[in-house]
Amino acid sequence: MADYGHDPTEVAVPYQAFKDAGFNVNFATETGKTPRCDSRLLEGISQKLLGAAASVLKIYDAMAKSPEMRNPLSWTSPGFTLDDFDVVHVPGGHDKEVRQLLDSAAAQKLLADYFPKTKKPGRKVISAICHGPLLLCNTKGEDGNSILYHCTTTALPAFFEASAYHGTKLFLGDYFKTYGAGSENVETSVGVPDIRPRPISILARIANLT
Repeated sequence: MADYGHDPTEVAVPYQAFKDAGFNVNFATETGKTPRCDSRLLEGISQKLLGAAASVLKIYDAMAKSPEMRNPLSWTSPGFTLDDFDVVHVPGGHDKEVRQLLDSAAAQKLLADYFPKTKKPGRKVISAICHGPLLLCNTKGEDGNSILYHCTTTALPAFFEASAYHGTKLFLGDYFKTYGAGSENVETSVGVPDIRPRPISILARIANLT
């Protein structure tokens, strides 16, 4: 995670699902700082209009008090590797602070090493939500292409972000323009013209590997 700015729903709901399924959950930030999700989606009028549902707020509150979230790992510490984990989850978010993770060369290196292990007969899994796939999009494999090249994926379509931006810019400015003018298109990285949402259950995928 970035130190600040992720969408609380995209962190708390998977966290609870993984815990309910019996997984040991760890958080990781750049330097081991306790992360905080986007306050606009947690409190005030913006929460009521755009933010997390009441049920998610309860999960988030419990998660924020958990030892896992209060004592995250550091993904830049010497010797840190993703190989110790069966599942890597990358949440998204609109606040520009999430770019700390999405643009991180260190995080990209970790994922470049991990991603090949998700291919059969490997037993690792990566999930990413909303802006999360941009981290994978920005990560290059040994062939110089994005590790998503020729993969089927889901992402936040540009027109969804544009619609949110134009609908809220009078009140929130460029909040919904996480990358300002834009970034590399996930569609370009995947290398196919058709990226329709094809959601799968991460837990179901894991179950099929066990």
